[in-house]
Amino acid sequence: MSNSLNPVFGQWYTDKQYGSGTDGKVFSIYKENYDGSRDTSALKIIRLGENRNERKLFSAEHGDFQNEDEYYDNIIKSIVNNIDSVKKADNGKHFIKYEDIELRKASDGKGRLILIKLEEGKSLTQVLKGFSFTLEETYRLGINICQALQKCRSFDYIYPNLKPENILFDKEGRCKIGDFGSF
Repeated sequence: MSNSLNPVFGQWYTDKQYGSGTDGKVFSIYKENYDGSRDTSALKIIRLGENRNERKLFSAEHGDFQNEDEYYDNIIKSIVNNIDSVKKADNGKHFIKYEDIELRKASDGKGRLILIKLEEGKSLTQVLKGFSFTLEETYRLGINICQALQKCRSFDYIYPNLKPENILFDKEGRCKIGDFGSF
């Protein structure tokens, strides 16, 4: 599916998939620069309309919709509002930074795609494959995670999806949490 999306965000191309979950799939993306270097980032793709129970569940929580477009528009609006809330509350300090969003109709005509460009990060699972933490680093990691969770609480949100795949390290090695897709 990812190659059929290219390019994304104008000049970015999908590379490889490195994660998936209930909300979508995550890919590495890159942009070629004029000097031959590459910028890299992450792309989360949320596909609406794939899950047959999705509309029933969303409608039960948010009311009935006149048509499919109204239904998708409401979900998209909710997700965009959530991303805006995370950006305003944190701006990349404790949470992986949201960089851009693009909306598309699915190429098969069934549903919609939400493409979210994110700051690139390695998950705790990936980091632990080639690294072990000292006791001091483990304490610091725990404190960083607690600070991120406290930041969530400061804007009345309880983070429901804490797991090693959602504890991420940015390019400078700072620990952050990610995956606010269903928030």
